[in-house]
Amino acid sequence: MSYKISVPIINGSVERMGREALAEALKELGAERVMLSLDCYETDTEKKNKALNDLKENCEYFHGKGFEVCVWIWTFMINGEHDFTSLSMVKSEEKIHKNFACPLDEKFRAFSGEYIADIAKCGADMIMFDDDFRFGFHSGSTMGCICEHHRKRICEDIGENVSRDDLARKILEGGKNKYRDAWIKENGYSLELFAKNVRKYVDKVAPNVRVGFCACLSSWDIDGTDPLRLATLLAGANTRPFIRLIGAPYWASGNPTSWGNHLQDVIELERMESAWIGAADVEIMAEGDCYPRPRIKCPAAFLEGFDTAMRASSATDGILKYAIDYTSSPKYERGYIEFHKRNRKLYDVIDANMREKRACGVRVYENPQKVANMDLSKANEPAVSAQYSFFSSAARMLDSQAIPTVYEGRGVCGIAFGENARYLDANSRKGGLIIDGSAARILHENGIDVGIESIGEVIPSVAEYFYGYDELVATYGARINNHRFNENIKVLSEGRQNGVGISIMGENSGDVAVPMAYTYENSNKERYLVLNIEAGDCAAKTDMSIMKHYLRGRQIADNVEWLSGGKKLPAYSYGNPSVYLMAKEDGDSLTVGLWNFYADIAIEPTVELGETYRELRCLWGCDGKLEGDKVKLTDIPAYGVVFFEVKK
Repeated sequence: MSYKISVPIINGSVERMGREALAEALKELGAERVMLSLDCYETDTEKKNKALNDLKENCEYFHGKGFEVCVWIWTFMINGEHDFTSLSMVKSEEKIHKNFACPLDEKFRAFSGEYIADIAKCGADMIMFDDDFRFGFHSGSTMGCICEHHRKRICEDIGENVSRDDLARKILEGGKNKYRDAWIKENGYSLELFAKNVRKYVDKVAPNVRVGFCACLSSWDIDGTDPLRLATLLAGANTRPFIRLIGAPYWASGNPTSWGNHLQDVIELERMESAWIGAADVEIMAEGDCYPRPRIKCPAAFLEGFDTAMRASSATDGILKYAIDYTSSPKYERGYIEFHKRNRKLYDVIDANMREKRACGVRVYENPQKVANMDLSKANEPAVSAQYSFFSSAARMLDSQAIPTVYEGRGVCGIAFGENARYLDANSRKGGLIIDGSAARILHENGIDVGIESIGEVIPSVAEYFYGYDELVATYGARINNHRFNENIKVLSEGRQNGVGISIMGENSGDVAVPMAYTYENSNKERYLVLNIEAGDCAAKTDMSIMKHYLRGRQIADNVEWLSGGKKLPAYSYGNPSVYLMAKEDGDSLTVGLWNFYADIAIEPTVELGETYRELRCLWGCDGKLEGDKVKLTDIPAYGVVFFEVKK
């Protein structure tokens, strides 16, 4: 399974930076494809012609050096004066985003179609639309489009004339409603209309040029369509679809738009997106962006950690690797290139031992389309809640606990947090399920017995006491549910205030306190591990401490065998923050990768295995000792990675 490296360069800077120097840097990176970024549409004819003339020369040059050429341009963003209908966003103080055109504007579709056709005539092999091929979150928590074109279609759908401001309010009100449904539907209609139009114009001049796009947060939900559908429309009848996923290494560098993501969260996010696309014949690229560069902004360790994990996951066909600075010459910031070169042998180890194997672990149930059915009535900021629904708090918990995951098929057990409970069928609930407080409430309200007798209020917890480990852990006021629980639940840990148990339902119940985690088997033999915590709140506040402390992972690992009816986690490691673990199997062998995405050394980590193995082979970065169902490893340095294989 090959892994293609594509590297972006600013089209207008190629001559200044030096074509030969850029070509040499691309070869050092093992790149097969160069991505020439054009920026926005230019309404000024002179500026447009200059950009296209440069593009034609650059295409000819890089083709001559053996590279495939993809041109990269913003989708709806315009530089210069125009009279197109602009995006009018839901939940926006500005309301009108003048520099973004609406795809329902017929004049804009003609303008953009001709513009993309002119790009295709310059000799590009591919054209990719940038991150604005979407309606969600162009600026903060803004989303939608309810310009006059969209509003008219929405009003026709619902049979009601609603003002722009009333429509914006109703879309984000309460639970599922006709206004939100119509808005999502028309979002999808307009994006698909744009995609079909682009393909029509390109087919007239260069039918073999591939056209694709960058999928973003809302591409999977409120945009009213899905990335595979859009990629297929853009590809047309003659070419293979392609998609660049969303989720980048720079998100972990403290960038304010990172939504609380750590490096392992970004990796899991892209694995999840890839699973949503499924087995379709589409090229998938990972987003290896270290914006804004150079390494003083985003370390090469982040890019390499991301790249090696995506290689190992087999979730993508390659990476869009931003290893050349957009402004400075290739000789200025050499770090990304040098770290890439140092890891060539590691790439070979991964390709030989991980890419062809099958992932194993806990099945994360995450439904991509949630907003239509979400109850936003209790959200302080409905648009923020809608935005954060894209991120899996379940995956964030597991990836911080060195617990391996899968996103399709069945795992050793399953996990579903929050709104995802609405989409679980009876089969998904078999084999054991880990759920949070919100998911438990949804299941209870839908008649599924998860150990709740009646719903109580949400209360804060200062600390959590773990039975079996005799340990008290701070919870920083995390919200837990003071329900009335079934007497047959088994409490694993309880909420504490000032070291004292919190009484159930406000009654004096002696030694019984509000559970923060419990196990329960109902009359249908469905088994649950319930974390009585609002995990979605933790994710939205970007503080997952209550889900990431060491005993949470231990609690889960020690109960998986009961939960699943006899299966253990294939691999698990306790006690090192942000050690990310991936496990892949093939017949009688298991390969495990551990990435230490933390500033501290992971001191002699132990990996607990789900079975007893007879042979250990250390593949990269470590020595180790096999002791039955455990592997004891040597230290893993900060941002280091190790691989080993065990055989039965």
